[in-house]
Amino acid sequence: MSTIARRIAAPALGLAAALVLVACSNPSDGGTTEVAATTGARTKINLSPDQKRITADKIDAIAAKVPADIRKRGTLEIAR
Repeated sequence: MSTIARRIAAPALGLAAALVLVACSNPSDGGTTEVAATTGARTKINLSPDQKRITADKIDAIAAKVPADIRKRGTLEIAR
């Protein structure tokens, strides 16, 4: 495969995967996804931004080790 073909193939595959995932979503379900449990039953996983998040108390010794720009912003970005 040529270099140009490789450069085009990866983004094209990523775009195709994203389109498939978007086509499978249901905007009216509130961000929940139904998955099969091991017993054959179905369960819902909340993927919306309104889900109940697990939180913990602040530990000052750990907070002091967080880089200043993240402390100032108040959030940790995993991906952009």
